[in-house]
Amino acid sequence: MLAVVSQRLQVKALTLCRLREFVGIVSPKSHDKLSHRPKRQPGMRVFSLLQAASLALVVTAPAMAGEARWRDCRTCHTVSAPDGSELARGGRSGPNLFGIANAPLANDSGFRFYSDDLRAAAATGARWTEDNFVAYLAAPDQFLRSVTGNPSAQSGMHVELRSGARELFAYLQSLSN
Repeated sequence: MLAVVSQRLQVKALTLCRLREFVGIVSPKSHDKLSHRPKRQPGMRVFSLLQAASLALVVTAPAMAGEARWRDCRTCHTVSAPDGSELARGGRSGPNLFGIANAPLANDSGFRFYSDDLRAAAATGARWTEDNFVAYLAAPDQFLRSVTGNPSAQSGMHVELRSGARELFAYLQSLSN
């Protein structure tokens, strides 16, 4: 997990360097023709480090908050990549949540215990959009009732998460990219 966060911070820092060039903190003309690196400007190094650190925190804050929410989910769920590497350790009684963002409902072919009502909701073509994910976690049975039109629909998940679902969605999405 630390390696994934470290890699993402490096990408964000590189993006920040390109942004600095775009807004004129470092002009493209100041690049050294041999190394293609900007010439150092006095005082900019400390300022750049502060910018990179603050950008990294702003960009990764929702995912970090979602990681804290993951503790509530990992009792039943795991996030395992198709190659078998485990990105977020968890239980096996619920479906794998790898690639859940914008995937069809009941999409984990390796999970055999979806409720009939969740399968019926999946048959409507519904997908795990951020809004659907948030609605499902807030009230799983109510979500299925609204999607299927069945007033007695019930979910196999008996946990409700009334806050932090958007951050959890961002966290799961970050693991799957």
